[in-house]
Amino acid sequence: MKNLQTYFVFGGILGGLGTLLFVIGCIVLVVKQKNTGSILMLVGAILSILLYFGNLLWSLIAAREGSEFLAKTSAIQNIVGQLPFIISAIGLLLFGIKYVKKDSSVN
Repeated sequence: MKNLQTYFVFGGILGGLGTLLFVIGCIVLVVKQKNTGSILMLVGAILSILLYFGNLLWSLIAAREGSEFLAKTSAIQNIVGQLPFIISAIGLLLFGIKYVKKDSSVN
């Protein structure tokens, strides 16, 4: 239990690295195949990064207001934080549907 903070920092680094790789992958996908699905995936990935930093700033401000306000802020962040994932998932679904349609028309 001594180095518990280290685990949280390492988890944050891994999460940030994964998000950065996802953004790079979405940029490559948009450059190669610009369609609604790939653009939605990129928007979701960029929004995820913006919300991450926004949530950090909002938490710092909320912590000054008190624990009850911080708890409410965390609950709202939990809800809003899912939006980029939903946008990316819709983009992936649209991209997949278009890819399957294109592939089945070739056969």
